[in-house]
Amino acid sequence: MAISNVNFMTHSAPALSKATETKATISDNFNIIRDPVNTGGDDSSTVSPLSRQLSEAAERAEARDASLSRKELFALAMSTAEKLGEDYIETKARYDAEVPDTDDPELLARARQATEYINGVVTDGRGKNPFSGMPRDQLNLIIYDDSGAFTVNERRSAQHEVAQQEEAWRQIVIAKGTMEYSNTGKMTDFYKNLLDHYRGLPAIEQSQYPADYEARLLLDIAMDLNTEVPDIDSESFWNELFKGDTSLAGKSTASTEEKAAVNTDIKEP
Repeated sequence: MAISNVNFMTHSAPALSKATETKATISDNFNIIRDPVNTGGDDSSTVSPLSRQLSEAAERAEARDASLSRKELFALAMSTAEKLGEDYIETKARYDAEVPDTDDPELLARARQATEYINGVVTDGRGKNPFSGMPRDQLNLIIYDDSGAFTVNERRSAQHEVAQQEEAWRQIVIAKGTMEYSNTGKMTDFYKNLLDHYRGLPAIEQSQYPADYEARLLLDIAMDLNTEVPDIDSESFWNELFKGDTSLAGKSTASTEEKAAVNTDIKEP
């Protein structure tokens, strides 16, 4: 089943919104987080350079989320999307030449691999993403970290991996939603999956969704009614959902009065 390629940066991993939890997870897993380009020994007691970078990035993310409002986080997310998007093209040569300020061969190798990967994406498709398979919470630490700890091409590589993971998740949720509607005529579990996904995102990504996104999903879940199924495999559905168009999230056979009654007593699933 095909799925639209929607810009994940405007609506896209387990919760950085609870940055202390993310930090704890990374710290607790120092011994198992391995640098993807690390070719050294397999002594599990050794903390990889990437592990240290992620731990430090988590601390910065925690401070950022504690000090910025949702609106300010949204502005930061948009500036990041611009830097890694339109602005990147204009300064690509400079970013391709960017080298980490370090003598650590692992950090230098990873930055070089990221540049090779990013260039391969638009040419021959060769090169391996240095962050392939990394958990999304860690990827987002890299994407939104503007401290200079990661090169721009590393941040773009992490961005690409999140986009691919988002795409894979969306294919699964669409398939499940289509089957649910075929079997029951309802979309309740589909909206529950969307809600769970949203709640698992870091605060900076939640800020990119409509402010009433969660409330609208809770309304659809609470109604649990037969629906006029939207085209959930279309670009317009996802675009309108993320823009906050309530005509999609609340599209059911219920009357206006029924919707109003449910809306006064929304209960979480």
